[in-house]
Parts: sequence; C-alpha cells; structure tokens
Amino acid sequence: KAKKAMINIPILGGTIPFETEATYGSAHVLLKPAVPGTSIIAGGAVRTIMELGGVENVVSKMLGAPNRLNNARATFLALEQLHRKWSEKQEKRQRQQLEGGKSGKKEKTHEAS
Repeated sequence: KAKKAMINIPILGGTIPFETEATYGSAHVLLKPAVPGTSIIAGGAVRTIMELGGVENVVSKMLGAPNRLNNARATFLALEQLHRKWSEKQEKRQRQQLEGGKSGKKEKTHEAS
C-alpha cells in the first residue's frame, strides 16, 4: 500500500515549480515556490512533509481547520495536483518538440514589391 501511495514531487532549483492549493475536509493548504535561501516557511504538518519530500524552499499557508491530520492530507492532495500539472506540462512540451521536429524546414515567404 505504501508504494502505491508514493508520489513524486517536482523540484526545480530546490523549490516547487508553481503555486498550488488543495482542500481536504475543512483544511485548506496553499503552497508557493520560494527563491533560494528562503527555506521552508510552513507550520506543523506541512513543514514536516516538505522536509521529508526534499523541498528546500517553499512558502505555505494553512487556512481553515487547525486539525493536523486534515492539513497533512490537504498537503498531499496539493502535491498530487502539482505532480499531475507538472506531468501534463512535460508531456505537452514533448509533443510540441516532436511536432516541431517532424514539420521540417519552415517555408520562406516572399513579397512582391
């Protein structure tokens, strides 16, 4: 079960690639990328999950309920969304590169004066 529940966290330059948020129950978690040197600015369960996930710089805000379990689950949901969005972006980028490579040389257009 633990292997099935594992998720990959996309990390660029020690931080997450873009902002994400998720809700679980009444807990709402917002995760934002941070510049290098910021460290982890998060409280409670979010800080622990980010440290264990290998994220070095992130800013987060827990909104809603102070329930630690719901905050942890909301954090995992946010990271899953982040992984899904990142995977979609990577696939889209690869498709564009493949399509660009197949089209060959661009045709030049000439204007008559």
